[in-house]
Amino acid sequence: MEQGIIKFMLSNFGKNRILNVFFISFSVLTFELLLTRIFSVLMWYHFASLAIGVAMLGLGLGSLIPFLINNSSTSSFKRAFLFYIFYFLLLHLIFFLLNENTELIIPYLSYFHQPYFQPFQRGVFFSLNFKLVVGLLLFFIIILVPFVLAGYLISSIFRMYSSDAQALYYADMLGAGVASIFLAIILYFISPMAVFSCLSLFGICIYYLNVRKKFVFTLTMFILFFLLFGSILLKKDEILIARGKVQKNIIWSKWNPFSRVIVYPLKEEEKINPFGQSPLYRGYVPEQWGVLVDDTGYTVACEFPDDEKKKEFFRWNLIALPYVIKNGKTLIIGPGGGKDVNCAISMDVNEKSIYAVELNPQVVEAVNKVLGKETGKLYSRVNTVVSEGRSFLERNKERYDVIQATSVYGRIPPASGIFTFAEDNLYTMEAFLTYIDRLKDNGLLVLSRFIYEKTVPKMVLLSINALKNSGYDKPHMSIFLARERGLASLIVKKGIFTSSEINALKDFCLSRGFEILYEPFGQYENLFSDIIINEKSANLILPTDDKPFYYYNLTKKDFIKSMIFGSDVFEERGIGILRLFTLLGFFFSIFIFILPFFIKSKRKLSKETKTLSGIFFALLGFGYILIEIVLIKSFTLFLETPVYSMIFVVGSVLIFSSLGSLWSKKFINNYCDLKSFFLVLILLILMMSFIIRSINGLIFLPFLIKVFIAVFIVGILGFFMGIPFPVTLKFLGNLEDKFVAWALSINSVFSVVGSFITLMLVVNIGYQRTFLLGFLTYLFAFIVFMYLKKNYEKKYY
Repeated sequence: MEQGIIKFMLSNFGKNRILNVFFISFSVLTFELLLTRIFSVLMWYHFASLAIGVAMLGLGLGSLIPFLINNSSTSSFKRAFLFYIFYFLLLHLIFFLLNENTELIIPYLSYFHQPYFQPFQRGVFFSLNFKLVVGLLLFFIIILVPFVLAGYLISSIFRMYSSDAQALYYADMLGAGVASIFLAIILYFISPMAVFSCLSLFGICIYYLNVRKKFVFTLTMFILFFLLFGSILLKKDEILIARGKVQKNIIWSKWNPFSRVIVYPLKEEEKINPFGQSPLYRGYVPEQWGVLVDDTGYTVACEFPDDEKKKEFFRWNLIALPYVIKNGKTLIIGPGGGKDVNCAISMDVNEKSIYAVELNPQVVEAVNKVLGKETGKLYSRVNTVVSEGRSFLERNKERYDVIQATSVYGRIPPASGIFTFAEDNLYTMEAFLTYIDRLKDNGLLVLSRFIYEKTVPKMVLLSINALKNSGYDKPHMSIFLARERGLASLIVKKGIFTSSEINALKDFCLSRGFEILYEPFGQYENLFSDIIINEKSANLILPTDDKPFYYYNLTKKDFIKSMIFGSDVFEERGIGILRLFTLLGFFFSIFIFILPFFIKSKRKLSKETKTLSGIFFALLGFGYILIEIVLIKSFTLFLETPVYSMIFVVGSVLIFSSLGSLWSKKFINNYCDLKSFFLVLILLILMMSFIIRSINGLIFLPFLIKVFIAVFIVGILGFFMGIPFPVTLKFLGNLEDKFVAWALSINSVFSVVGSFITLMLVVNIGYQRTFLLGFLTYLFAFIVFMYLKKNYEKKYY
């Protein structure tokens, strides 16, 4: 082993170790994030989180290899590095192949998908058989390989250069931080598949510096450039799948950091009777196109209603209901393809009085430019703002006659991973108070959702509580609820409905075959009436900004029961995935933790040393990811979109952690120095737990000032979080270098297991309390560190 290390150190690979670690860290995190984007298009939204589980397993396995193998060589490292680089190119080529043969993967994807147009039912098109199992296993191995290689390469370098752990950790964290920023920018310009070739190109440039024979790699760079630009221009690597089916008639597609948007033609049967459209309508049906965000964020763009014949179609839609009694300044949140806007225009609302707030700029581009001729450039006719609806209302103090949102999922793409656990700040108690406040007197809040989501009762309860907290003591007189098949529309008035208004709404519903579920002057025996009249909570958990999980409705007891025994309820299927990953991660973590107890070490490290070291590095991995995730979620509303939260929060944490690690190399040389900075870190975490509770109070500030505040606060914390791990890793390497690889493996596995446990915590106890658990984790790590310090000094020095 010593000869291998010496040979490696004398090679260009050893001399360029900082750059190599930077690239590997950069590329593997980029790959993980790319998988979540691609999975969200290929699979039903619950399974996008598969990427995290695969990353956990791969990095953990790869990091173990240098720990288990005593012999290493420069040639084996070079081969692994080169294979790692070209593997990304191979993945890009696979997508070129699938572009022409998309139907080949449909049987395999069906296991992760739902029946077409039945998003709330379980369904598998193809039953599990030997061929499908083999295909799924091959799919799993293909995406696992880069993570195993990355874990092996980084762990090998850390083991060989454990004395330089702080500088290596600096490169590791910096690479990951740059990756989060890079991907958030590059996906506005090229597809995720093209990014694979970018990674190979970057890798070849790095490898070029490590070898003497340059010609082959120069030629390879030109080939990669050609492939990259060819894919950008021709789009022959695009995924031709829409809602689980092959869709080769895609009119237009475009990616961004948080979604893929495509436009495709609808079949005739899809145009005639969509949800919300009256079953009694027999008039003209305008031309329509599907606008799909990821796999399930479906909306429809329509032919602009420029005459009475076309307007009549929209007048027979449930979405047009509020305009029967209110016609004035209108704010539409998340209009998507523009049906809400067309309904308002068809009901004679002045175009210049309509304000459309759409989160996804690609959706606006699809409606205004791609289909501009057919849609009449709809978003140019009204006042359009590309922003998240809640943030817009917090900044904008204007008041409206109507605020409307139809089947809006807030800032989350439907493919955000585990949908039940996805936060949505559009449907919190604080959000509803803002909606009521931004209405003019007697204004209308109109919210429409699919009734079988089981979230409509919660929406009603939020409205009742918001009215009460706003000073209205008869909230039951301010509610109207109707539905057309599965789509329910809730109208909340800032005031009391008059009998003439209710009669107008009833006449509209009855003439179009809509079912009335509640109105103030009638008697209705259903769940909604119980909530409104009898003020029953129906065991619903009201979401708040600290716990904004609108789609989650389990008590702590029910959650534990579902985690243990499982559940077939739609809203709880995400828990099954979470349970699977957590259990796999737990057993894998235990396996890695106990492995050193069965392997001899040169200095015969005691069981106590191994146990304390394992606990310490596990706590650091768990605590770091817990704090990072809570910060991302806590700052999402403050920074207006998840993309900005990812860029500025994750980027700040990782990059400042890298700077903290580099700084520690110069100024921390012993345990006493680390002890002082460890205590400062613990105090900062405690302070931050109170800051995140009140940070949204500054949401009204200009965006650039908010960015500065976020980077400053998160950066300070990240700087100190980057110190304990590399310093202690260096100390462990001084005892025996092979245990550095083991420590990296433990830290990696517990980081990803921690991400799943953090998810469980935030939905049940909220952001602030979860962050306080992060404080306790680091406090416990400090206590273990003090015991570890005494153990090191007593037995080895």
